[in-house]
Amino acid sequence: MFLNSNFKFEVSLSCDAYYDKEIVSACIGSAKDQGNKDKMKEYGIKRKMSFKQQTVTPQELLDYCMKGHSFCNIFSGFPDKGISDQGYMRAYRLKDGSFSLSAKTKRFFHSANVICADVEGTSYTNAQDYISKLSLTPTFWHTTFSNQQSGKGCRFRMVYVLDEEIKGEKDFYNYVNIFNTRIEKEVGEYSLDHCNLYPNQYYNGTCISNPNLVVDSGISNYIYSLSDISEGINESNVERERQQHTIVECEKTDKFEISRHLIRDMEQNSYDDFMKYNRHKYRYIYRKETKEWIDGLYQYVDDDYFSLFFYADKVADGEKRRKKLFMNMCLRRVIDPEIDADTLLFCAYEDRERYFDNSDGVISIDCLARNVKNAMNLTIEEIEERYSETLEYYKGRNVSGIIFKKGCYNIATRNIVLKDERYNEIDRWYNDKLSVKENLKIAKGNNVKVSMDTLYRYCEERNIHPNPDNSYSEALVLSLYDETLSLRKNVEIMKNNGIKIGKDKLDGIVKKERERQQHTIVECEKTDNLHMDNEEPDLTALYELHDSIMQAYKSDKSYPASSFGGNPSTNAMLDLTLQKIIAEYNSQIAKSDNSSEEPITFDTLIFTGHYKSPFF
Repeated sequence: MFLNSNFKFEVSLSCDAYYDKEIVSACIGSAKDQGNKDKMKEYGIKRKMSFKQQTVTPQELLDYCMKGHSFCNIFSGFPDKGISDQGYMRAYRLKDGSFSLSAKTKRFFHSANVICADVEGTSYTNAQDYISKLSLTPTFWHTTFSNQQSGKGCRFRMVYVLDEEIKGEKDFYNYVNIFNTRIEKEVGEYSLDHCNLYPNQYYNGTCISNPNLVVDSGISNYIYSLSDISEGINESNVERERQQHTIVECEKTDKFEISRHLIRDMEQNSYDDFMKYNRHKYRYIYRKETKEWIDGLYQYVDDDYFSLFFYADKVADGEKRRKKLFMNMCLRRVIDPEIDADTLLFCAYEDRERYFDNSDGVISIDCLARNVKNAMNLTIEEIEERYSETLEYYKGRNVSGIIFKKGCYNIATRNIVLKDERYNEIDRWYNDKLSVKENLKIAKGNNVKVSMDTLYRYCEERNIHPNPDNSYSEALVLSLYDETLSLRKNVEIMKNNGIKIGKDKLDGIVKKERERQQHTIVECEKTDNLHMDNEEPDLTALYELHDSIMQAYKSDKSYPASSFGGNPSTNAMLDLTLQKIIAEYNSQIAKSDNSSEEPITFDTLIFTGHYKSPFF
């Protein structure tokens, strides 16, 4: 340790200064949130929080902090903007040389030249009294945004500048962990925020120009070596810490023990503040699942699968709140037998905030922690026996047999997957030789849950005829259709000829044919108008047509209708093209001297199977 007010060191400083915690939250929150956008506009800040590496003295860093700047450790190795780096597209250097929050990760951690300690929830009324108990005086200290705010008490940050870099996550964790232990032992309380154990943690300053804040600071200009931090600590213990601890899990020596800093954070922070810093440290466990996801989207589950029940309305006093919370704790151990006590407490804490009414404060953090310990002391077999009926009920709730990965799918994708899976299941038992109704009857007899609409959609998707014994062509339907009769009568005619068809279906086929014929007439008229002045009609075909018509006329299939000489529009089912040909034929006969040929006239409409529609 030595005194040097001009000592220079590297640190990453925020490009903008922040007036209060509200604007900080907006600048680190979602860029898509309109509230964040409005707040940034109100304060005149045009970008999200970003940092730039700078060389400073202790006094200069303190001045930056007092003006509202944030700071963090040194980070490097992240790509420039627009360069893909194994999925880290958001981690890049900005145009002015600064780096975004996305680059401030453990993956890109380079080194640390300071150790920081945030004091929260201390019994000391001011920073000076707290610091006076320490053998290591901070290089400088300053109060934070939360200092002396409603329900917050005395809150401040101590900064220790080092004369050598700490490199590597494990070394950083070990030195900071030793430092925290030493500080808390000397002041006689657990009042440090252990988020400083993470090398990617950033630290907000305060704002001396904000009259709503209670601001104070101090500076000693002491510079420390790493040996000063670990002085008095058994070296073998340090090495043991290196081997036993990891960066990801802080202070955990036993999965059955709850970390004291986690309990303290829950007690001293609001739900929103706590979740802001801890939601990504712990998993919220609510269902049985594996690590393998098909296409990164979904996975199949077996009969042993279950998920916890969540309440639409918050569970109120008198509705066995603590028993239900304890049951969820126990069942989470069945879901994940390797779950640790910290994760179990985190899940219970989130359950309490989201699904239980705790306005009376009965379900305290201490209450949750005691129940977590009780749940951890039970064996999995004891839990399964105690909640056997509940487990049986939960296991019968998943109908689809598929679960989707949280946050990695949308409704459209989910529906496609479920439809494909449903149709694949139907493939295994559907008999395409039987009708939809027959297959539905068999399915119900075997307790297979499926609707008739689903089977019809399935048949359409798989190109299966829904009624194979009732296959028919539209041509056959039209050949049997009687235009003079009602749809109901025509349906009976179809039935007598072995065709099962409804009125709506029949009406659709008839209308479709009328539209086709009308289109044909229009096209023929266009062609005739182009050639009628230069071409004589070929009557050979008409003579042949005459014989076939007369033969049809003598058949038994005849019924009254409008005469040929009437308006063709009075009968939309007539083959108008044929009418035109016959009219032209009669015109030619009238002009010829061949008295043996007589004009074609009919008082009776003839129906023949030679054409799809009736004609004269």
